[in-house]
Amino acid sequence: LVVLNLGRVIWDRDTFHNERYIWPVGYTVQREYYSMVDPHNDVIYTCWVSEGKDAPLFHIEAEDMPESPIVAPTATGAWTAVLRKVNQIRKREHSNSASGPDYFGFSHPTIAKMIQDLPGADRCRSY
Repeated sequence: LVVLNLGRVIWDRDTFHNERYIWPVGYTVQREYYSMVDPHNDVIYTCWVSEGKDAPLFHIEAEDMPESPIVAPTATGAWTAVLRKVNQIRKREHSNSASGPDYFGFSHPTIAKMIQDLPGADRCRSY
């Protein structure tokens, strides 16, 4: 997992954090994972958080599918969509469940600490 941008904390809107995680707008990471197109290749996925109308949106773009980014209202929803496609193309009957915070890196202690140190993080009411 490579952190490209920690983003900025939206502290005054409760939908941008909960008691366990803060989702900074502009937060961007890249990670390698199985392709959703080619069952024999791994590709780089770029994952980022944007500011939706009322809440964060979680984006995932595969390097071999830049025209088809996945956008979901939760990190888990976004990565579950990736796993579903990966399992389908690889003809696997594995679980399609994913931990979005793990795949996005929010649950990684070092990344969580770096996000906690961003301006405004200490003002997140629910965190």
